[in-house]
Amino acid sequence: MKKTILFLLLAFGMNVMTAQTKKAKPTTAAKVSVPSNIETRFGSDYPNTTATWSMDGKYYVATYKDKNGMGKTVVYDKKADFIRSDMEASAGYPSAIGDYFKKNYPKDKYTVWFSNDDYGEAVYYSVRKGKTLWFDKNGTYSAKKPGHYK
Repeated sequence: MKKTILFLLLAFGMNVMTAQTKKAKPTTAAKVSVPSNIETRFGSDYPNTTATWSMDGKYYVATYKDKNGMGKTVVYDKKADFIRSDMEASAGYPSAIGDYFKKNYPKDKYTVWFSNDDYGEAVYYSVRKGKTLWFDKNGTYSAKKPGHYK
């Protein structure tokens, strides 16, 4: 009986020590508080669609998968006015983007997204380790968002 109690105390003590030495997991960004007018607009534009919300500067961004499993985003301003939509570019993007990734990040898998600026000009981007990599209509890398946006 003494051995059993001693064993249980020892096991409990080790469990407490382990709990005290574990590193905290990094936390994710706080959830975006989406105004009701924007949620209503999104629900009207895309019924029965569940989105993950984020911010792009002052704009609200809804990211979701379409019925084919392709990524889509819709961007609204604070008045719930439509700003733009982006879509995952599974193919058809400039080969220079693939060349850029092969040269700079040969082991990385990547997803390219397509958008149009306010003048209808194509802009491509990919997110790598939380940083957006921008490409112009020809697939040339740009340190800043190319094109014209509101």
